[in-house]
Amino acid sequence: MNENELKSVIAQLESRVDYLEAEFAHLDQMLRKFGFDEGIKTLAETLNEAMQIEQLFRRDTSK
Repeated sequence: MNENELKSVIAQLESRVDYLEAEFAHLDQMLRKFGFDEGIKTLAETLNEAMQIEQLFRRDTSK
């Protein structure tokens, strides 16, 4: 690739990063409004807890 092609690829990647950052911020904001105090971080913690409970439940029911 020549320099102009590389600059074009970089510009496209920067555009994608900007889009993803905006989507991430929007999702985080919606989660906070829905009751997840720290947004995506709280959602991830909640999902991890739910998966741990599910694993415990599966162990208990497999006996």
